[in-house]
Amino acid sequence: MLAQPTSAGGSPRASMPADIDIANAAALGTQLRAAVPNDAPGLAVDLSATRYLDSAGIEMLLALGEQLRRRRQEVRLVVPSASPLRRLLTLTGVDRVLAIDEPTGAAAPGPAPAGEAP
Repeated sequence: MLAQPTSAGGSPRASMPADIDIANAAALGTQLRAAVPNDAPGLAVDLSATRYLDSAGIEMLLALGEQLRRRRQEVRLVVPSASPLRRLLTLTGVDRVLAIDEPTGAAAPGPAPAGEAP
C-alpha cells in the first residue's frame, strides 16, 4: 500500500495491493487510517490493481469509512467500472455507504459540482 498526498493540503490517495484478505486487511486498515491527517477532506482508496477482496477486506473498508465519517472525512473508492470488484461492491451494498469513482483525477473527496449528485 502506498499513500501519497494528491496536493498540498489535499486528500491522500492510497493504492491498494492485488489481494486484500484476512491475512492483510487489518494491517492495511491501520495504514490507511494513519495516512489521513485530521485536516484532510478524506481519503481516496485506489482499488484499480486489486483483483481479490474477501469479506475481511470489505469489513475493513466499511470500518474505515465509519471511522473517517466520525472525523467528518470521506472515503472514496476508485474502481474501474469493468472490474469484477465493482460488481462485488454493488452486490454487498458497499456502494450505498462509500462513494465509488472511476480511476481519474476526480476521485479526491470534496463537494460535488452544483447540479451533480455526490
